[in-house]
Amino acid sequence: MKRNNRGFTLVEIIVSLTLICIIAMAMIPAFAAQLKMTINTKDITTESFEAQGSFEETISELKTALLDPAIDENAVEGVTSQSMMIFGRSVTLYKVAQEFPSNNLKEFMVFLSRELTEMESLISVADASGVYIKVSDDTGDVADLKHTPKPTLIGKYNANTDPNFYGNLYKWYVSKVGDPDPQWPDDYERIAFAGVTPATLGDLTPYPNRYIVFTVTSVDIHGVRGNEQVSSNSVFVLGKEWRAGIFAWVDKNDDIFYTEDTDVLVENPSLKKTFGDGTFRNPSLPETELDPSEGSLYVPMNLDVSNMDVVDPIVISTGTETLEWIMDKGINLANDINVTNPSFPNIYMKAEDGNIVLYQYIQVSGSDAVFQANGMPVLVEDGPALSALYGDIKFETGSAGEVIL
Repeated sequence: MKRNNRGFTLVEIIVSLTLICIIAMAMIPAFAAQLKMTINTKDITTESFEAQGSFEETISELKTALLDPAIDENAVEGVTSQSMMIFGRSVTLYKVAQEFPSNNLKEFMVFLSRELTEMESLISVADASGVYIKVSDDTGDVADLKHTPKPTLIGKYNANTDPNFYGNLYKWYVSKVGDPDPQWPDDYERIAFAGVTPATLGDLTPYPNRYIVFTVTSVDIHGVRGNEQVSSNSVFVLGKEWRAGIFAWVDKNDDIFYTEDTDVLVENPSLKKTFGDGTFRNPSLPETELDPSEGSLYVPMNLDVSNMDVVDPIVISTGTETLEWIMDKGINLANDINVTNPSFPNIYMKAEDGNIVLYQYIQVSGSDAVFQANGMPVLVEDGPALSALYGDIKFETGSAGEVIL
């Protein structure tokens, strides 16, 4: 087989070199233009940084003059002052201006005021100190709602002698319903007031069996706030001990007390059904419908005091008896539940806008709770025991709710 080993001819080489030269001649000006552009960009960037540095030096010099009475701010080079009306108030503004490098049609420009400069200097008031809560009847850290007159809480703190001090902002917080050991701040929610929050919390009836804390935030003459300082103590608001009660109820006014005209009585037989249908019959007056909506369910320990047990369980065992509690707010349980009905074997509880809380049991004597010397009930080791022999136990809460065991 004959091989073709012929290379390039002289004409082909000359043509190729000519083409390369033509392309190179066309590209050389582009490289030159790119190089010039790079150099110009470097110069502009350098000039801009130098101008920015000079501009910032002038601003810094002006701020120093505005904060130091011994320095005349009008003597700072490149600064002019003028008065302007801002929100109905005459304010002296100091203008710092400088031309943009290589373009006298553009300029840097900043307006400063003495007030703004003082605020930016972050000369803030000292944080509040010695913050604590005093109970009006001097009962330590327990406010007993059974006392007459009912106690109030007084927020206390050390007087602020800082010359920059203007005033204090007060806030009161209450622990979540049913939390036996709330931790600050996660387990607390703010108490809302109409208008300015006072340093005294007068009406404690909405917060029985919950903890209260108090905070103070100092504000300086420029409106700059310090850190929020929480009270060194929390106060337990002792209300009527509902766990020792003998009947359940739906609480509609959030006071953890049964009020005949407002709340809904729930006798023991009514607990053995579905609450989610919106209404249920009054066991004593079957022709009367009771409405459990817009409320929280409270199920105490002594639903049936016929025997000597700590609690008498709710037993779901026959026929169409069910336990399906769907409440608009929360569910508070201090009783055992025993479901052995194979037809409706589940325990289902849902709190649409609240918590599901299983409370620790308390010591009971007769039909009343046993209290400690500080007024708080004596706790026992046990809590609600829930049993579903043939089914499941399911708790469900809304997006903001919790299950507290």
